[in-house]
Amino acid sequence: MWEVMRNWIISFSLGVVLIKMKRLFICKYLILIFMLSMFFSCKQKNEHEVDCDFAKQQAQNDFKYKKYTWSDFEGFGFDFYGHEEFVEILRKNNIKHKSVGISCMIDGNEKFEHCYEREMNKLLKIKFGANFFDSLQIDAKKEYVMKSKDSIFSFEECDQTSRNPLTNDYSEQFELDNKMFFKNFSYPENYVKRKNEKDYFSYTSTSFILMKDGTAKNFETQSTFQNSKNKTFEKSFNQKVEDYTKRINWKPATIQGIPVNSYMDVTITYQ
Repeated sequence: MWEVMRNWIISFSLGVVLIKMKRLFICKYLILIFMLSMFFSCKQKNEHEVDCDFAKQQAQNDFKYKKYTWSDFEGFGFDFYGHEEFVEILRKNNIKHKSVGISCMIDGNEKFEHCYEREMNKLLKIKFGANFFDSLQIDAKKEYVMKSKDSIFSFEECDQTSRNPLTNDYSEQFELDNKMFFKNFSYPENYVKRKNEKDYFSYTSTSFILMKDGTAKNFETQSTFQNSKNKTFEKSFNQKVEDYTKRINWKPATIQGIPVNSYMDVTITYQ
């Protein structure tokens, strides 16, 4: 009986050992599979990531030795007047300038692009302050404007401040033009109004140059009527809109608070 029990215990012990060895083998096998999968996945993504990390290290090394370069990221339609002045101001601060073209096309690897420039910009902002380069751009714009006092700037280049003397709110300016115009305007008896709200508006638009002293000149005015019968009023409507525009004591446009000459237009819409 004791012999039977001894044999059973030995068999049981061997079974336990074999089970443990099997589990250990499975665990090692799973760990190996995991490591291999991580290796190949890392190898695949590192094609871009390794290059990016290397570029960041280069930027950190250049920064350490005060080889500073500020990068402007320029997309489609980028237009920054005062660019040359900005580059010169950076030079005086011992900072080089670089223009970096970026695409609107996204391929999924954009976070690994321009890593040197982004890292250097980040380090420069930490050193000089988050608003330092914005303030330099403002100074550059002011310098450019002072050099170009007789230039005529586009409406969009100027500060978003109202040029109508009755409001300081930029968003109210265009609505206010229509309200003021119709205080002294009556539709001719034979004028054909639009039938419903889905119809397009007829309108008169006058473009002119608003000088920095507040005077307006060089008017170009035209009317567009959705109903051809109203074209007979074109000259009359053009004149009324021009007369209204000339009566306004316009506030000149500004750039960074400096008065400038600018292109301006007034559009009046009709029923």
